[in-house]
Amino acid sequence: MSERYFKLYSLFEKIKFFGMLLSGVTVFIMMLYTSADVLLRNIFGTSMLSAYEISQNYFMPLAVFPALAYAFGVGMMPRIEFLITKVKNIFFSALWQLY
Repeated sequence: MSERYFKLYSLFEKIKFFGMLLSGVTVFIMMLYTSADVLLRNIFGTSMLSAYEISQNYFMPLAVFPALAYAFGVGMMPRIEFLITKVKNIFFSALWQLY
């Protein structure tokens, strides 16, 4: 293998590491933010300012998208061929039961 390939792969490894670090920190902050919101609602009867929108628009994408590099790098994501064969089998078995 070429030296350029190893440099690109080491760069990908660094991206995977920082992506997983960012996702982990985001999940931890989201947990603290949600816990603080629940605590404020139960004790004081008021909610934090737009807690649901902040979690939905900022925390959840930061928790999921950086971790995708790790999922693709490790081979966790299912292949399209696998999904297509599963859907065909389900479709044809349901169609066969109609007749």
